[in-house]
Amino acid sequence: MTETSQFVWKLGGLTPSPLAWALLAVLAFLIVVVFVWSYRLTLQKLSPLRRVVLSVMRTGFLALLVLFLANPSRVERELLAPSKGHTLAVLVDRSDSMLQPDNRKVTRLDAAAKAWNGFEGDLKSSFERVGYFSFGETLTPAGGMEPALSQTQAGHETHLYESLNALLGRVEHYTDVVVLTDGLDTTNQDSSAVVKQALARQTAIHFLPGQNRVFPTTPLNIRETSVPPLVRPKTKFVWRSLVEAYSREERDVPVSLWMGDKALSQATIHFQTGRNVIPWNVDLTADAEGIMPLEMRLGEGTEQRSVGVSVQVKERGPVPVLYYQGGLDWGFRFLAGTLRRDPSFRLAAIFNPAPGKRMTTGSPGVNPPDDLPSTRAELDAYNLIVLSNITPENLTDAQQNALVDYVRCGGGILFVCPGTEACQAFYGSKLEGMLPVVFSRTWNEAPTSTSATRFRDMMLQVRGGGNGGMEKQFATQSDEATDRTPLSAFQLTDGAKSLPIFKDPMGGDPIVPQFSRFSVIARAKPGAEVLAQEPKSGQVLFAVQTFGEGRSAVLASDSLWRWKLSLPSDSKKSEVFWQQLLQWLSKQPGRGLFFEKVVNPVGLHQKLAFQIGGVPQGSRVTVTALSPSGKKVPLGIAPTGTAGRWLLNMEPDEPGEWKVVAEETSGLRAEMHLRVDTKTVSRELSMETPDVIGMKKLAEATGGQLMAANGAAPWKAAAGLDQPIVLAERQTALWNKWPLLIAALGLYVAELLLRRRWKLL
Repeated sequence: MTETSQFVWKLGGLTPSPLAWALLAVLAFLIVVVFVWSYRLTLQKLSPLRRVVLSVMRTGFLALLVLFLANPSRVERELLAPSKGHTLAVLVDRSDSMLQPDNRKVTRLDAAAKAWNGFEGDLKSSFERVGYFSFGETLTPAGGMEPALSQTQAGHETHLYESLNALLGRVEHYTDVVVLTDGLDTTNQDSSAVVKQALARQTAIHFLPGQNRVFPTTPLNIRETSVPPLVRPKTKFVWRSLVEAYSREERDVPVSLWMGDKALSQATIHFQTGRNVIPWNVDLTADAEGIMPLEMRLGEGTEQRSVGVSVQVKERGPVPVLYYQGGLDWGFRFLAGTLRRDPSFRLAAIFNPAPGKRMTTGSPGVNPPDDLPSTRAELDAYNLIVLSNITPENLTDAQQNALVDYVRCGGGILFVCPGTEACQAFYGSKLEGMLPVVFSRTWNEAPTSTSATRFRDMMLQVRGGGNGGMEKQFATQSDEATDRTPLSAFQLTDGAKSLPIFKDPMGGDPIVPQFSRFSVIARAKPGAEVLAQEPKSGQVLFAVQTFGEGRSAVLASDSLWRWKLSLPSDSKKSEVFWQQLLQWLSKQPGRGLFFEKVVNPVGLHQKLAFQIGGVPQGSRVTVTALSPSGKKVPLGIAPTGTAGRWLLNMEPDEPGEWKVVAEETSGLRAEMHLRVDTKTVSRELSMETPDVIGMKKLAEATGGQLMAANGAAPWKAAAGLDQPIVLAERQTALWNKWPLLIAALGLYVAELLLRRRWKLL
C-alpha cells in the first residue's frame, strides 16, 4: 500500500483545459494592466513609487480573492499498488484417474491438454515467467508443458490440496495458477488451507477440468448429505441428500432412511439413461434427548451405497446476548421486554449516552460488565452482541479489535444504525471492515454539532426539576422533533423470504417489519447478502455476511419500536421477528459434533482419512472405533488448521460393521457407522465424475475461474487490474487558512488607508 498527494484546483468542480488556463492568464494580465493604468489618472498626482504600491496591493487582494473562489485542494490517496509483474504456474494432474482411457482411447489428461492448447498462444505477452509442475502424491517441477504431461509420478492417488499448498509455499511467487485436473482429491482433506494461503499471497487459482466418457465403476453414489448435528427435543429437521447415478437404461432404484432397525422413510428414485443427479430429502422429528443414529441406503446388493451419521438431541441453554447502546433510543425498552419474556435468552445491557455516563441492566441473575469488553475472551461469554446507536467515540481501538476477533472466531454481531451521520462516522473504521456494507463517507472534517451531541449536552445540563425553564424548552424541542412520518415496510429480497427470520410460525405470509427512518448506505460488500431494501430508493436496509467463522449483520433503520406501537396489542409479530432474528444471528458454541461424509462400503485395510467438525474451541475430543468383534480402538486426531475441525486416520482390520464414536468434554457426541468389505476399494480408480462444483468453488474463493475449452483466458479479463486501486481518499482545502484571510483583509485595509492619506478619497 502506498500514499500519494496531489494538488488540484476545484474551480467550482470544473477541470479547465490548457486553452482555458491560457485565457485565464491573459485575462489576469489585462486586469493588472487596468489597475496600473487606473492609478495614472487620479485626483491627486502620484509618484511612480506610490502608483506601484497601490497597484500591487489591489492586484494582491484580487489574486487572493480569486484563490478563495478557485478552491485549491490537496488530495491524499491510499493506493493498493498492483503486482510488479504477472507470473503463471501450470500444474498437471498425473494421477491414475486422469490416465484411464474411455471407449475412444481418450484420457481425462488428453482432454485437458487439448483444451490447454487454446490458451498457450498469449502466455508470453501476458506473463513475465511461466513455471510447469506435475503432481500425483507429490509436487514435481517440470521443464515445460511436454515434460509435465509425460513425466511419471510416484504413487497413484491425487493429493490435489497438498500439492497446491506446496506450490504456494515455494519461494517464487505466482500471481496465477492453472490446474489441469479432475478435482478428485483422495486425501479427504478440505481446501480451507489452500484458500487461506492463496489469499495471503494474492494468487488466483484457475481450473481446467479434464473430462472423458469413462463409466464409473460404482454406478450409484451418495454425493452429498446434510443434517444438523445437534437439535432440540420435539423439533423438526430435514435429512438432505444428493444422489448420483449412471444408468445404461431407465430404471427405479430403492432408497431408504433408517434409525437402527426402524425404517423412517422408504421410496424409489427413477433414473433416466445417462448421468442423473437427484435430491432426496426426508422430514424428521426429534424425540427425547439422546443420539439418533441415521443411515441412508441407496440401491441393493453389491452396488448398494450407504451413509451413516448421527444427530444428537439435546436441550440448548439460554442464548446470552450483550446489548450495547450509545444514544438513548426507545427501541431498547421493547426489545428488552421481548427477550425477557422468552426464556431462551439471557440479556445483559450497557448504555453509554454521554462521555463518562454508563448504566447497566440485565435479566434476573445476570451481572452485566461495566463497559463493553476489550478482549475476545470476555466477549466469548455471549452468543450475540447488539450494537445500537453508537459512535466511534463509544469504542476504543481495543474494543473494536476485540469485536472483529470475536466475529472471526464464530461470534455474531448486529449493528443497528438508524442515522446516516452516525454511520458515516464509521467509514474506514476497523468495525466497518467486519460488517457486510460500506458506509458513505463525509468530507466534513469537524462538524460543529450533531443531533446526538446536542442531545447529550442538553441531558447533562438538565437537573431534574432544578431548572424548569430548560426542562420545558427541552420537552418542547423533543416534541417538535418527534418523527411522525408514516411507516414504510421492508422490501424483502427473494432470498430473505425463505429464511426463518421472516417466517410466521402461525403460517401465511412472511413477517415484514416496518420502519420510520433509515440511514443511507453506500453499498453492500461483495459476498454479502442483502435481505431487505428501502422500497422507494432501493437503499440497503438489512444485510448479512459470513466473516471468518461468524456472522455480522447491519440494520440500517430505526430499531422498529414504532412498528411495535402500531400493531394491535395482542399481536406478537414484532416479538417473533426479534426472537427469530437473534436466534438466527447468534453463534452456536455447542452446535454439535459431526463427521465428514464417508460412503460405505470401504475396503479391508484401506487407509481412511476423514474429518470431525463442530469441536468447540479449547475443548477436548476423544474418538474411539468399535470393531465388529467388540474391540475398542482409540483413534488419534490432528489439527487441520481450520477452527473446530480435526483430522482422523483409521485402517479397519476386520470385515463387518464398525462404529466410530466421538465424545467432547461438555457432553457433545457423534457416531458414524462403517461397513468394511474384504474387497479393497480405491476411490482413485472408482472413476467418479470430475468434481466440477468443487473446482468452481475453490477457484471463485481465490479470485480465479473455471476455464473452458475455446473460452476466454481469465488473465485477460483481469488486465484492467494493473491500475492501482484507491483504498481511501481525503481532500483538504488549502485556501481556508486564517493567514490568507488576514493577508487579504490587510491588503484591502492598507490600500484604503493609503488612498485616504494620499488624498485620493
